[in-house]
Amino acid sequence: MSWWCIGPTTISTAASLVSFAGVASGGSIVEWSCFGSVEPRGPHLDFESRFYVASIAKQFTGAAVATLVLNGRVALDDSVRRWLPDLDPVWDEVRVRHLLSHTAGLRESNALDASAGWGVNTRITTGERVAVIAQSAPESAPGTVHRYSNHGHVLLAAIVEQATAGPFVDEFARRHLFEPAGMTNTQVSLPVQCRVPDRPRGRTP
Repeated sequence: MSWWCIGPTTISTAASLVSFAGVASGGSIVEWSCFGSVEPRGPHLDFESRFYVASIAKQFTGAAVATLVLNGRVALDDSVRRWLPDLDPVWDEVRVRHLLSHTAGLRESNALDASAGWGVNTRITTGERVAVIAQSAPESAPGTVHRYSNHGHVLLAAIVEQATAGPFVDEFARRHLFEPAGMTNTQVSLPVQCRVPDRPRGRTP
C-alpha cells in the first residue's frame, strides 16, 4: 500500500494563514483537512468554500474545447472566423490550436482591457470582450511567437458558446465538465464581484 501526502498548500494573508492538506492511498484521498478562515475573524474554511481561481479557469476552457474536438464539433485547425465571423479578415489565419497554445499573436490583453475602461472587477460578458478584441489585430503571425494571452481564452469561450448554441458557464461546462467530475459546487468565469456567500477573498499583506 502506498501513501502520498497532498499539500499542505498554504495561502498567506495579512491576518490569517489558509492551509489545505490531505493523504491519498491507492489513488483515493483517504483523509484531508483545511485550516484558516474565509477572512480575518470570519467563518472557517470548509470543503464547500469556493475560491476565485482566476486564470486557473483556463484549463476548463481548454477542456471544453477538447471535448468539442473529440466530438467532432470543432476542429483544431478551424479558423477563429469560422465561429466568430464578425472578426476582421486579418484574423483568418488564427486557428483554434493557436488560441489554445498562446501562439495566436494577440496583443497584450491588459492594455486592451484598460483602453476599454475595464478592470479586474468589471462585470462584462464574453460578447462584450470579443467586441473589444475585434477592434485589434494580431501583432505577429499565428504560430510564430508564444505570448501568454487572456484574450485567446476569451475567444475560445466564445467559440464554445457558438458551437453549442448556449451560454458557456451555465450549460456546457456544468453538464460536460463539472457534473461528470462530481464538481457540483464549481462555476467557471464567475465575475469576482458576484455575491457568493462566504467566498474566500485574497488579501495583500
